[in-house]
Amino acid sequence: MSEPTLREDWKDLRENWHDPEYRLGFWKGFIPTFLIRFIFGIIGALFAIFLGGILVRFLIAAIELYL
Repeated sequence: MSEPTLREDWKDLRENWHDPEYRLGFWKGFIPTFLIRFIFGIIGALFAIFLGGILVRFLIAAIELYL
């Protein structure tokens, strides 16, 4: 069985939004997961940029020592 597509998820959300239990599950399940992934994605990107800068500095220093 394959994962539902985004279109199917959106249709399911529109059809069941009136159900308070479904809405509560959406707010307590999807939103925190999305926010955590988004925040960690930004932190990961900044960390990668930081490590990339350090790597470039080491490479430049190594090239200068070699020359």
